[in-house]
Amino acid sequence: MLDKSKLFFEIQKLSDSIFFDISKELNLAQECWNKICSDEDFLHKIEKLNSPWILPTWKEPLNKKIKIEPFNNYTVIATDGSQIYPDRHQGTSCFLINISSIFLKYGIETLFIHKSAPFVYGDNEIDCSADVVDCIRQELEFLTGFETFKKNNSVDNNTKLFLFDGSIIFWHLDSKDAKTKELYLNKYLYCLQQFYKNNFLIAGYISMPKSRELVNLLKIQLCDFQINNCDLYKSIDNLLDTHIANFYLDEYERSIIFKNHSSIVQTYPEYLHPHFFYLNVGQEIVRIEIPQWIAQDEKNVEIISKIIVDQCKKGFGYPICLAEAHEEAVIKNADREFFYELIHKLGIKYNHNFFNSQKSLKKRRMGI
Repeated sequence: MLDKSKLFFEIQKLSDSIFFDISKELNLAQECWNKICSDEDFLHKIEKLNSPWILPTWKEPLNKKIKIEPFNNYTVIATDGSQIYPDRHQGTSCFLINISSIFLKYGIETLFIHKSAPFVYGDNEIDCSADVVDCIRQELEFLTGFETFKKNNSVDNNTKLFLFDGSIIFWHLDSKDAKTKELYLNKYLYCLQQFYKNNFLIAGYISMPKSRELVNLLKIQLCDFQINNCDLYKSIDNLLDTHIANFYLDEYERSIIFKNHSSIVQTYPEYLHPHFFYLNVGQEIVRIEIPQWIAQDEKNVEIISKIIVDQCKKGFGYPICLAEAHEEAVIKNADREFFYELIHKLGIKYNHNFFNSQKSLKKRRMGI
C-alpha cells in the first residue's frame, strides 16, 4: 500500500528539480524566434550546416498560421492496441494482443461501429520479448486501420481519415538490434504504402509532444551557428516545440508544414517521408504527422486539420475516436485472468500440464 504522507514529503524534496520557473527562457526564446522569422536567409543557412541536432526544413514563412474551421461531414477511423505480455510465472510464454477499431461517420446519417479482435502468439512462432510484442502491436494497429478503411470505403461518399495515435517516425526502432529494426521498419512502411496506393488519408496524432526541432532552430541562432559553444544555448534546454508554437498559434490554428530529417526517415521512400505541423486544439498544442504525398496537397492537409479540430471539440480536447479506440482495446485484470484460465483449461484438455510459479499462486491466495 502506498504511504501517501511519505509520498508527499518525497515529492516535496524534489520540488526544485521538477517545478521550475521558465519565464526567462521563454522571453529569450520568443525574442530569438522573432529574429529567425524575420531572417529571409535563415533556412538557406541551416541547409548548409552540419548540425548534430535534427533540423526541419520548410517552404512558407515560419510564423505563418492557418485558421481551421471544423466541419461535420466526414468519416474517421481509429485503432488502438493493448497486450498481455509473456509471463513465465503462468507456465506459458504465449501472449495476447487486443486490437480495436472505431468507425465514426458524421453527416446526414451518423454511424458508430466498434470492434475488437484478439491475436494470440506462442513462443514457437516468434520472439516473445516485450519489445517485439510492442512492435507487432503497432503493425496490427496499422493493418487493422487499413482493412477497416478498405472495407468501409464504399459505404458513403464522406471524406475519410485514419487517425493514428502516435508518430509515423518510428523512433523506437532506433534502439532495436539491426535485424529487428529492418524487419519492422519494412512492415510499417508496407502498411503506409497501402494507404498511399489506395489514396487513403492517414495522420499521426501526438498529444503532449516532446519534440525539439523548432527549439533546435533557436539553438542555432543563439550560438550564431557556432554549435560547439553550448554556453550560449543551454539556457533553453528545458523548452519544447510546443512552447515555441504557443508564441503565435491561437485556438484552432495550425502552423506551416515542416519536413523531418531524423536519421531513421532516410530509409523511407520519398513519398512517405514524414512531415509535421503543430495544431492548437484548444486544450493543448498537438503535433500532427503526415507522409509527403499528403503534405504536398494543401486540400488534404486542410481536410485532416478540420477533422481533427472537430474530433477534439467532440472529445473535449482529445479526439473522441482515439478515446473510444482506447476504451475498446484495453485489457482489464479480469480479462487477463480469463486469458490464463482458458489456456490452462485447454492445456488439460490436450494433456499438457502448466506449472504456475509460487509467486503467481501466492498473489492469487493473498490474504491476512
